[in-house]
Amino acid sequence: MSHGSECQRLLAHIRELATLPQETEWVEFKENNEDPEVIGEYLSALANAAALQGKSHAYLVWGVMGALSRRLRRASVREQGNRREIRDS
Repeated sequence: MSHGSECQRLLAHIRELATLPQETEWVEFKENNEDPEVIGEYLSALANAAALQGKSHAYLVWGVMGALSRRLRRASVREQGNRREIRDS
């Protein structure tokens, strides 16, 4: 497989992950992080969660900014708001 086709496959997969309505136990999007210990903790938690969910892979996608990042944050805020509404009823 050529480098170009591998990059295209990877980009297509990231776009597919981005269509999820929100982050999951096995998929997280981050803008940046340079702390090796935190990165290791994220990877370990994602891998364990993926295994518990019966997934063969977990994903930690770096460099997500702009519209996608805003869309993911809005989905998270909506989810938190829905939880509050349920608790308040």
